[in-house]
Amino acid sequence: MKLSVINDPFPYIYVEDLYTEDELKLIWQELDYYQANHEHWFMGADKTMPATVNGKPLKQNTGFWLHETFRDPNKSAIARSTVAKIGGDKLFRPDSYYFKNFGASLNALLVSYYEGGDHYKPHPDESIGSMVIWLYKEPKQFTGGEFIFTDYPDVEIPTKSNTAVVFPGRTWHKVNPVKMQTEDPGMGRYSFTLFFDHATRQ
Repeated sequence: MKLSVINDPFPYIYVEDLYTEDELKLIWQELDYYQANHEHWFMGADKTMPATVNGKPLKQNTGFWLHETFRDPNKSAIARSTVAKIGGDKLFRPDSYYFKNFGASLNALLVSYYEGGDHYKPHPDESIGSMVIWLYKEPKQFTGGEFIFTDYPDVEIPTKSNTAVVFPGRTWHKVNPVKMQTEDPGMGRYSFTLFFDHATRQ
């Protein structure tokens, strides 16, 4: 796991090679299971507590809350592998002025899937801190889907598979529309979003 800590023009942490190859193998097996039973697992955007304007969701995609699916998160490779990355200063590095004393309290983990035309318009999160992780199958079968901090258009966040960004949740961000190059299921853009409260580390 390789971390880049950025403090200017705003604080965020960019993570490359988040999961090991062994972790990815198990995560993809889990995602393939969900995708094979897509209608059972993935709900419309209005069912996943999206940001809204006048009661209308700002996003078009499908997803589900992983923390509501498993009473024991260790039964999910996604939850198990992801939670293992966020303890202590593994992720919240002391050289980040926003996250240096961040004792993360994980509120929720949302699994999202974007395919043809799916997007998320500009919005902030309600969390103190957020983490967004991206995964897709190789070779990549879509364009678009870029993650943008809308108040900082010059900041480029490479949304490569097995990368992530951690940022103050109230920072405005969006997801550009995804354009598919295939009709094969499961070849779009997956993301895992973690929402954190904060407790100062001792």
